[in-house]
Amino acid sequence: MRITALRPSAAAFNLALKLAFLTLALTLTAASLLSIRQQRIAAANEMVRAHQRVVAHDASLRRIRVEIARSLAPDRVQQMVATLGPMKAIPPEWQSSGGVLVWAPVYTPTPPDAAIDDLGEPGGTVMQSARQSGAAAGRGAHE
Repeated sequence: MRITALRPSAAAFNLALKLAFLTLALTLTAASLLSIRQQRIAAANEMVRAHQRVVAHDASLRRIRVEIARSLAPDRVQQMVATLGPMKAIPPEWQSSGGVLVWAPVYTPTPPDAAIDDLGEPGGTVMQSARQSGAAAGRGAHE
């Protein structure tokens, strides 16, 4: 097998081809890195815009809550009721249907040692005792 040396013009052409390929590869790498950087900047920009929208919505929500609070102030509600004329209370369903009230919160002073919890054990709260006495009254009325 015989090895021949490349002619100088062929060697120069081969080197120029390698440099062109290397330049093209570096250019494509730089372009892809710039594209990724631009996407990151666009994503950060969108996050800032979304945050600004949230802040604006929070501000409008606070403004609406203030308007609702002002319109539901006790003196404003009394003015609105006064413009409606005489009013009559609406009875609860259990009263209008002839039923019996089974449980209502009854706040009676109960000594701590007489309080009963939901399972009938001593040591419950006053509210639990009221529930028990209300439930007992309801059971007695149904029987």
